[in-house]
Amino acid sequence: FVSNVNRNTVEVNLFRSQPLHAFGMLTARTGFGMLILFLYVPFLSGRVWHDPFYLITTVAGVILAIVITVVPLRSIHARLVAERKRFLYDIGVRTEGAMEALSQSLDRKDAAGVESGQKGLAALVAQRDIVARVKTWPWEPGTVRTLATTVILPVVLLIAGRGFDRWFG
Repeated sequence: FVSNVNRNTVEVNLFRSQPLHAFGMLTARTGFGMLILFLYVPFLSGRVWHDPFYLITTVAGVILAIVITVVPLRSIHARLVAERKRFLYDIGVRTEGAMEALSQSLDRKDAAGVESGQKGLAALVAQRDIVARVKTWPWEPGTVRTLATTVILPVVLLIAGRGFDRWFG
């Protein structure tokens, strides 16, 4: 579904990417739900430690959840990266022209032209910095942190607890 919508979405706007972030949240929630299903249920039942089928199913489920979360967003990421590269190229062309104009103003000893050229270059540098910092993955920064704290960390603690039980119990 997400890949189909992405293919049919014509406009990718680097500065108005909230609709694309909605897809990121959709896939993240789907992945979280699958991780909970494939991690917590087998681990809490205790069967994953005694039955290879449950272990294989758990590992396959985790891989599937990651694929469902990341793969559909790769094409959106690629489109955002391409848009950012386009912006940076355009800024580079303008910067080249502004530097040439500034050099000519310096050669002519044109103080007003030098001042104007310096302001123009400063504006172009600011544009370049803003564009370079735009996120190209269509999810919020907290998504990965949420995944780690709500799903992965408890599983790691559960595994560590089982390990301590085996070694010291």
